[in-house]
Amino acid sequence: MLALPAFVFWCITELRNYFFDKKVIKRVTFQLPLIGIGNLNMGGTGKSPLVEWLLENFSHEFKMAVLSRGYGRKSRGFQVVETTSNYKQSGDEPLLFKWKFPQVPVCLSEDRVVGVPMLLGEFPETEAIILDDVFQHRAIKPGLMLLTTEYENLFTRDSIFPLGWLREDKKNYHRADIILVTKCPENLSQQEADKIRNEINPFPYQQLYFTAFEYGQLNELNNQPLPEKYSNVLLLTGIANAKPLQTFFEKFGKTVFEMNFADHHSFSKYNLEQLHEMKINLPPDTIIVTTEKDAVRLIEFKEWFVQNKFQLFIQPVRHHFLFNAAQEFSNNIRTFIQATTEKNS
Repeated sequence: MLALPAFVFWCITELRNYFFDKKVIKRVTFQLPLIGIGNLNMGGTGKSPLVEWLLENFSHEFKMAVLSRGYGRKSRGFQVVETTSNYKQSGDEPLLFKWKFPQVPVCLSEDRVVGVPMLLGEFPETEAIILDDVFQHRAIKPGLMLLTTEYENLFTRDSIFPLGWLREDKKNYHRADIILVTKCPENLSQQEADKIRNEINPFPYQQLYFTAFEYGQLNELNNQPLPEKYSNVLLLTGIANAKPLQTFFEKFGKTVFEMNFADHHSFSKYNLEQLHEMKINLPPDTIIVTTEKDAVRLIEFKEWFVQNKFQLFIQPVRHHFLFNAAQEFSNNIRTFIQATTEKNS
């Protein structure tokens, strides 16, 4: 039953790509370094933590900026994100970037071709721009394209939507310069990595890296301390895939309960009532944990957690490069920025 709509979707995306590839539809390039990040699969493949990794490692060396479409926002057009912005107007991920890197300009535009010059008009000192979720936005051509794919759901094993979760045919991975297999097991063996490399079969010009999620120290929404001992965790999430986080706590012997919503879910008071009912029926040593992206959407209920004496702990996450490849990856990014800058100076 899904084969026909999948075929129609494939035809539409392939026809669109054909027009771009044959230059029937022109692509726009800019002289400053543009780093694109995207994926072939729908859902969470670690794009946002990758944006944060780049900002963490390069925003003090170069004047970086982020341009995003602001998925799920209620606003339209170009917008500069402030630390005081509301996620409903900015989208949760751009606001999170701004919270964590307040010195970095974060801007929104559905049309990146329009957004880049507007960003540069607002922040003319910008030296490099990260284009978030841009793999299918082909009107603009980044100088360096990073493609993320999840270890548990490699694009090579997926099918076109709605038979699977691919946004376009898997063969189009050829447009990437760097491929990152994300959310790998920390103990991924070289043998298994080689099998995945053979399966993806990167082109000679492509580089392939493997990353695992590295979880930081829990932070409480109202800056309250973490209990010295807790045996149970209630995950309150609205992300594409909470399984890695569940696995992380289970690794330390915690019993994990889940309250999962769709990706980018806008939490409501009714959801909090559901949370209250669930929490009071769980063991007393249960802590509530959410992600940083979810915290952006939950902070408006900060007082509710205080009034109900519920502590909400936020779990930071970042990419950890396996096989000691972080320095090599960093060198590639740095070389691209410097070479592009020098070429156009």
